[in-house]
Amino acid sequence: MNALEFFLKANLYLALFYACYHLGLRRHTFFSLNRAYLLASVVAALTLPLVELSLQTVEKLPVPVGVISLPVAVLAAPTESTGPDWETIGYGAYGLVAAGLFLRFLLRLTGVARLIARSERVPQNGFTLVRPDSERVPSFSFFRYLVLNPEDARHHADVVCRHELVHIRQWHSADVLFFELAQILFWINPVMLLYQRAIRQVHEFLADRGATTVEDSTQYATFLVEYAFSAQPDTLTNSFFNPTLLKERIQMLHRRATSRWAVWKYGLVLPLALGLLAMTSAPEKVQSLVSSISA
Repeated sequence: MNALEFFLKANLYLALFYACYHLGLRRHTFFSLNRAYLLASVVAALTLPLVELSLQTVEKLPVPVGVISLPVAVLAAPTESTGPDWETIGYGAYGLVAAGLFLRFLLRLTGVARLIARSERVPQNGFTLVRPDSERVPSFSFFRYLVLNPEDARHHADVVCRHELVHIRQWHSADVLFFELAQILFWINPVMLLYQRAIRQVHEFLADRGATTVEDSTQYATFLVEYAFSAQPDTLTNSFFNPTLLKERIQMLHRRATSRWAVWKYGLVLPLALGLLAMTSAPEKVQSLVSSISA
């Protein structure tokens, strides 16, 4: 398998998995399951293209052979190249853009580390409280560090810390870095931007649920509206407030808990993935199977 084939298959899996999430799962209140699904689907998209199946396995997979007929590409004999090697140029251009995005990622990571290093740090139980001098630094968490804006420290310390401690205890920063690296690898695929937005939504839903109760959800939603647009978050960290997620967070605070029976929807992804796996990992074998059954 060459690199182009791997990326085409991986991007196909990403699109399928995100479509399943967007259409059937994103409105559920199973936030931990949604988080696990988003992480596992990206890992699966990276590993499934490497799987090779035997004909016996293909015959057992849920492939709709009665309606699917995959074209089999016939490669012509290689001819002597007379022009530029566009394949190598394409790989080089793709890698150059990825390298630029990775450099940008390292600079942003370094910026967060420098901010923490030059600020006052107070060890706490299970985390480190960071007190920046500037009012312009928003409150956010990054792994075991909780950066508390001076204004928030004076007026909203309790609610902001409760929210950010959920991010810290559940290691949401690791998810953020994982999706940042996946975005660098699949920068050409717009689905990765949707994945990043989805994981941030789930993080905020989890943190909001951990920072409030059903009884004071209305008061908490009112606080979010009053707090709106007072800080501009860095997308590399788990900021307390992100204006683009405000509407979804308030809606989810008042959404009725999803019935446990809806968990079965997560299982629907498995046969879809297996069918796509058969069609992408053994297309000639599937074509042969379709032809024999059709005859």
